[in-house]
Amino acid sequence: GTGPFWPPLAAAAPLLGIELWFDMRSRGRRLVPELCGSIGIGSVAAAIVRVGGGEPSIATVVWLILAARAVTAIVAVRDQVGALHGRDRHPGHLVVADLVAVAVAMAAVGVDRAAATGASAVVVAIGVQRLLATLPTPRAVVLGLRQSALGLFVVVLCAIGVLAS
Repeated sequence: GTGPFWPPLAAAAPLLGIELWFDMRSRGRRLVPELCGSIGIGSVAAAIVRVGGGEPSIATVVWLILAARAVTAIVAVRDQVGALHGRDRHPGHLVVADLVAVAVAMAAVGVDRAAATGASAVVVAIGVQRLLATLPTPRAVVLGLRQSALGLFVVVLCAIGVLAS
């Protein structure tokens, strides 16, 4: 049977509200609204899991893995795009974002071991992201394509791990 889809969406409402508040003031490109919007929209995946009959724990881990990926990706891309525009790099911000992403991914594993493959994919994506950052910063479109590929990698491995459990 299907489960109720609305609890993850309700849980995301404050995050999406924050993103909307910033966006209505033309400040949507700041770090906080970008993180809130990306993490909040991950609730849709959790809602889909519930509608498909998935357990609440699986819906939660899917959302947590997506949130972990969003945290590291957004901070890394913002740093690299800033460098393209001549702004200073912030390696400390990258370390904090990566540590937060790993902590969120590990929290997902704590919720349900089915998240282990997805959590591992987040860690691998962070490593690849860090290796790519040692190369000269490419155009923004290339950064976007790389991050999309890494995101797809995380989603596919998370799905494989959940389906195999």
